[in-house]
Amino acid sequence: MLSFLLKGDIRVHIYSGNTTLLVIENKENMKTVFGFLIILGYFSSLLSRNTDSPWNVSLSANLTCALNALSQNYSGNSAGSFVWIATADPVITRKFGQTAISKNSFKIGFGQTKIQDKNTKNWSSPVKTTDFISFNSTLKFTTQHFKSSYLSFKINSQFIDDLQEKNRRYLNPVEFKESFGISRSLFSKKEFNWKIDFGGALRQGVDRHVAEFDSAIFSNKYSNNLEYDGGFEFGSEIAINRNSWLSITSKFYTYQALFRPSGQKLKSNDWRYPDIKWDSSVKVYLTSFFAFNYMINLTYNKDLDSDPFIKQIFGASLSFNYLQ
Repeated sequence: MLSFLLKGDIRVHIYSGNTTLLVIENKENMKTVFGFLIILGYFSSLLSRNTDSPWNVSLSANLTCALNALSQNYSGNSAGSFVWIATADPVITRKFGQTAISKNSFKIGFGQTKIQDKNTKNWSSPVKTTDFISFNSTLKFTTQHFKSSYLSFKINSQFIDDLQEKNRRYLNPVEFKESFGISRSLFSKKEFNWKIDFGGALRQGVDRHVAEFDSAIFSNKYSNNLEYDGGFEFGSEIAINRNSWLSITSKFYTYQALFRPSGQKLKSNDWRYPDIKWDSSVKVYLTSFFAFNYMINLTYNKDLDSDPFIKQIFGASLSFNYLQ
């Protein structure tokens, strides 16, 4: 069930049965989000009246698996493991004459890992190791006065939030980001592409139904935490493709918060440190749908930990690509 409650502050509630999936509260923050969406939608509708270009749709889907299994009589301290990751990346683009280009991308991914016990060699229950949902809508202008400038709206979340024991939440936390700036293509060749983005950004984070602790025990009190700030962001994306047998991608992104409105409850000043994310992958195709895949992900967020989080996966993947 989906319900919008407009009484006092703006509140948006999304329910699934008796489970609350999403709660967004705070009038001033929602004004920023909705205001930016109205501007982005207005430009898109205005430009769509003056174009006959069709929407171009592409889809890339992958299923990556890695297995390390040991027999029951294997001696030593080694243990087996099985990892699977499924990802999908649909992209919809449209060119509005010589004025602008609209690009809407939606990325989802989920994966689990099973571990073999070192002593009994029995397999454990699957544990989540990959979980992300990302939507990005960008309007890039190509006119003479606004060449290479862009407006962008992003949403980042995950399917399952099991950070708190006995308090599983879905589609949580949620991060909204509105950005504007300049996008430049440094190299654009058939086999090599490199583009960068730089601009200002506003960010809002919603962490709903957070259980409060009472002497290390869950109480029956829950709260919805909201944080928002503003700053600038920088992104770099490199793509290398060689004759349909090799594909290399590298995406680097950093966001530096410069200010936070007064009145927020701050645990520390760690929000002043930059957030950094780096994703890279290498694919070697044996056929058009089967490849060996290596992925590395590095995330640094001082609010969560003083050291970066690093994840690496190597395995075989089944790939599906569609282009209209």
